[in-house]
Amino acid sequence: MPFLSPGKRRESTNWTAKQYTEAIRKYLEAKGYSMFHDASLEGTFADMVFYPTTSTRVKSNIWVEAKYSEISIENSDLRREIIKYLEEWLKLTPVKRYTFYLFIKRARSPKKWEKLNKFTDKEFIRGWLEKSIEISQNEYVDEALKTRFDEIGEFFITSYFVDIDIPELTSLTRDIEGESVLSSRRAAEKDLKSMEIRINLGTKRDKLFANMLKLNLPESYAIIEYDNILKAYLDLNRYDLPPYANISSNKIVTINEPNILDRFEVLKATYKIIPLEQMEEDHPLPLSFLNNQVLGRFFVSKGAKPVEDKKLYFFPLDDKFSPIKIEGINKKPVQVSKPLFQKNETENTEYPIEKGIFETKEKILNFGFHKAFRIRTMKIWDDYYVSITIKKLYTKDGKTPVDSDHARRIDKYFRNTKYNTSDSYKSVALSLLNLLKISKDRDKYEDGIFSYYGVGNILELPTLSSPVTIEQNQNVLELEFDESQDDDL
Repeated sequence: MPFLSPGKRRESTNWTAKQYTEAIRKYLEAKGYSMFHDASLEGTFADMVFYPTTSTRVKSNIWVEAKYSEISIENSDLRREIIKYLEEWLKLTPVKRYTFYLFIKRARSPKKWEKLNKFTDKEFIRGWLEKSIEISQNEYVDEALKTRFDEIGEFFITSYFVDIDIPELTSLTRDIEGESVLSSRRAAEKDLKSMEIRINLGTKRDKLFANMLKLNLPESYAIIEYDNILKAYLDLNRYDLPPYANISSNKIVTINEPNILDRFEVLKATYKIIPLEQMEEDHPLPLSFLNNQVLGRFFVSKGAKPVEDKKLYFFPLDDKFSPIKIEGINKKPVQVSKPLFQKNETENTEYPIEKGIFETKEKILNFGFHKAFRIRTMKIWDDYYVSITIKKLYTKDGKTPVDSDHARRIDKYFRNTKYNTSDSYKSVALSLLNLLKISKDRDKYEDGIFSYYGVGNILELPTLSSPVTIEQNQNVLELEFDESQDDDL
């Protein structure tokens, strides 16, 4: 464990533990890290967890323990905490292991800490660990000490013990911010420069393509009323029914088509026909939800899968984990889903067992990366448009989305221009809209339901000028419509 004691000591009696953790946060942010968890707000085990930004060379997270006091390596509470950090570190796979930082206001007997520095005094280290395990009653580390001593040594060698008070830490942070290209101030200056480049327009005329496609809605709708609400609730959950939207506890609305009651015969219901203008006036939200249902089912017929709780659709990977592509607006394929395999397992590889005999090692999926999309219809300038917004989605098997916490941990590795560019998002959105426009089997979809919709062109806006060429690794500037009105649907 490197023993660091930068700067000279200054007298400080009015500082608090909260100010100490704040100074640590600013210090690590100046070094190019961003805080992911804060124990004071989220109740995590570590005091703070930081992840490296995309410009940081170091790939591992940093787990921080902060002690704003004068403390010895023999302190029982400190022993328990270090053993707990060691346990968590040992349970992780090597590629996911973090770097441990221990910040202390003042260290007693620093020479004892220095013995852990190079991990060379095995007798002292083993004795310290055995006593610490006895105090903490940690069976996992006790067992690891017998068989994984070298791994334990790696934990201490790669960890950092920083003996520093707030004034020295603040001074050190200022020095780093003045020199480091990774500091928050430098990052803000870079973003400002990028923005200034974006708004610098040339004189060439151009066209702006929006992620919107003109849509002509059906001219009339059927409002179906039924009596047996419980039976209707069970029957309406059938996916083989035409798309519909709820108006009230005993009314639904769907597209008006011949023999509409035959499609909903399970309800034993009555119905009435109303024109589009009346639907817009009396039931605007059910109308929007119905249109979204129709469009969503269209993409499901093309292989997409819905994520109901997030109102998203995505193209799942097949059993062979092959990348999924759709036809782009310029006829070139555009990738919407891709597999990411465990490190060094990107191909099926033959490993020699003995002379002349080989074993094939299958590639193992780490997770799936998908450019999922959200569908929304809206009325602008007296015309209806379908808008598609692209969202990142991760799956554990190519089909099942990971939980939110897992997704956030994965997402930090995709906050870079390789995966997260405006051109990439625009290309997928336009390709999905183009799929609606060019589809040859719209009349067959849902027994003709989609044929009641007319599809126009992707929205184009002519401009008198165009942006000058900007660097390829530009940051993404996202602008989305307010989707709060959809929350009640």
